[in-house]
Amino acid sequence: MNSLTLPPELADQYAKVRQCIVNGNPRKIKTLAVVSATHGGGTTTVAAQLAISLASDPKLTVLLVDANLRKPDLHRRFYVAQENGLSDLLFGKRDFREVLKTVPIKNLLFITSGKSISDPSGFFEARDVEEKVIRPAVNFDHVIMDCPPINPYPEGTMLASRSDGAVLVVQAGETRREILLEARQQMTQARVNLLGVVLNRRKYYIPEFVYRKL
Repeated sequence: MNSLTLPPELADQYAKVRQCIVNGNPRKIKTLAVVSATHGGGTTTVAAQLAISLASDPKLTVLLVDANLRKPDLHRRFYVAQENGLSDLLFGKRDFREVLKTVPIKNLLFITSGKSISDPSGFFEARDVEEKVIRPAVNFDHVIMDCPPINPYPEGTMLASRSDGAVLVVQAGETRREILLEARQQMTQARVNLLGVVLNRRKYYIPEFVYRKL
């Protein structure tokens, strides 16, 4: 788990995001989709660290789901087997309890991506994510989903639209404005509740007074 250990200043930033999710919305954000506009935005890192930050509150139970069947990577971050995960659950080969995996973090459980499939977009369209994933997770306080990028694939937007909210991960210095506008347009059309943007891989910290002027 050393790869998921953060320096104090970054841990503080995730704690701020956690507080926004827990206390900063008029309605409770139970299911949260972590999305990006294109590949390489860093959703896997943000989803993992956000789930860990939420689980650090002893009053909260958290479920982390690897819903990126295009390039699943969360299982490597937590050193668990990819098999018997989300795709197996949606195929009906495993039930909800059978795909829950433990990690060395209290209050946090994990569903890996499961068996690889050839057409994730059609796969998600043909199966009821809400019935098989979201409803069975009723006993968790928060469900964090690492989703595929929105611009190239339709399932990222679909998963975000079925969540209580979404955060858009932007890679600092890399993601172009027109690409972000395209992602925002898709989310707006799908009526996604976009909670905010996480600027990932920023190489320096902007002073607080600069944020107030943005």
